[in-house]
Amino acid sequence: MKVNLHTHSVKSDGVFTPEEVVKIQRDDGIEAMSLTDHDNVSGIDEAIRAGEKYGVKVLPGIELSCYSVCEIHILGYNFDYKNPDFVQDLENAKDLRRQRINKTVQKLHALNVPFDDSALDFENANLGRVHVAKEMVKQGLAKTVSDAFYQYLGSGKKAYIPGYRLRPMDGVKLIVGDKSLGMLEAVGEVFPDAKYQRCTVHFYRNVFSVVPRSKVKLVAKMLKAIHAQESKKAAREKAKAVVAQLGEMKLKEAAKKVEDSVEETLTYCDFPYEHWTRIRTNNVIERLNREIRRRTRVVGCFPDGNSALMLVCARLRHVAGTQWGNKKYMNMKHLETTLEDDSIAG
Repeated sequence: MKVNLHTHSVKSDGVFTPEEVVKIQRDDGIEAMSLTDHDNVSGIDEAIRAGEKYGVKVLPGIELSCYSVCEIHILGYNFDYKNPDFVQDLENAKDLRRQRINKTVQKLHALNVPFDDSALDFENANLGRVHVAKEMVKQGLAKTVSDAFYQYLGSGKKAYIPGYRLRPMDGVKLIVGDKSLGMLEAVGEVFPDAKYQRCTVHFYRNVFSVVPRSKVKLVAKMLKAIHAQESKKAAREKAKAVVAQLGEMKLKEAAKKVEDSVEETLTYCDFPYEHWTRIRTNNVIERLNREIRRRTRVVGCFPDGNSALMLVCARLRHVAGTQWGNKKYMNMKHLETTLEDDSIAG
């Protein structure tokens, strides 16, 4: 099978529409592809429809522009590109880029440069200085794109405005989470008998994202009450009551998030009661990640990747030997008893 997992359309810096991109791929013998526009998912639906039309498998994709020591582009695939929080994060980034370009235009005007910004596409998520430079060349305000940067737009120049820079790890977090479609499909393929438990803490944060700050504490108590119930049936009933209460509080978005996602946070109820608090969150691995971050920040700068890996592995070995090796996180006898009871009942 021929695949192409890195394509762009007019939604970012490409020259063809999403449908035209899919058709070109089909004509080139590509059977599966992904549309990975820069910081933009607005063309994915069109690409998927075109894929159905032309017989090409289209995966949702994106190329996130990030910056650490240097510019880093992160490709993400098969994620929930319609997730409201994800879409909002992209929109926030787009707004920051728009603000930067607006400020750049204002600086140009302050320098008495008669730049006309009406030709700029402010809906382009990848809008940047290069688009301004190209327009300056078209309007006769600079000889070349390089000249526009050298005179006005380059770092330290008169019209330079520092840009929005998404950190690499923040970019990864946008794509990958405990609700990532790619992760869920991978778990189902590798562990077909496993049950999916969404982290309740991440679920709470997802709900809080659409709750006014003044009401977060009250909503937190309501959500915790769901997972404090003695059975899955009781938790479901409590969830219905919380959804209704959130509706009365005019928190419709929060109510919808609870209604749509609460069921996948209740998988732990199918396991022994003694294990409930251990398996309904990702706290154990997040505590370990936090400890690794703390240690690496103390060092600050590593000479190479192997030195960083040595520190991380040494810390993992220490934790495994002093903490995980000396006490049980879960007593598996409770699970064995439950399985025996189920087999007898069957």
